[in-house]
Amino acid sequence: MGTQSKSGAMSFPKQDFSRRIYKTTEYLCLFPARSFASGSEKLYTTNNQEGNFEVANTTCIQAGGHIPSPKKEGENKALQSVLERRNKSAFILGHNSADFANWAPGEPNNSDGTKNCGETDKDGKWRAASCEEKHLIVCEFSFVP
Repeated sequence: MGTQSKSGAMSFPKQDFSRRIYKTTEYLCLFPARSFASGSEKLYTTNNQEGNFEVANTTCIQAGGHIPSPKKEGENKALQSVLERRNKSAFILGHNSADFANWAPGEPNNSDGTKNCGETDKDGKWRAASCEEKHLIVCEFSFVP
């Protein structure tokens, strides 16, 4: 299996790379993806299903990916283009980085204590959200070995 760097990116030995492509292809066959966008070395795709955070996370892990966590403007724009085509929101693993963050004004805001997840919409802005809300399932894949 791959190793995770401090930035969260996965690195895979060459022999794991072909296995990872197969696993992703299997996901795409079982859950036909209809929207793709690439940003940097990342691929964002959806199976057009919706679910809460737990369902989205499980789906992405089973596919060999994870919930999107854009760390560059180009990655955020790539994710945004997937959401624009569907006019939907998706969960993200938001962060506060000196390099890149795209929180909407006043966010993250969990003043009522019910918003422990992050979401982004077709405008690319990040907001705090309830983990029980249903959003479009979008997964992030990194194919750089």
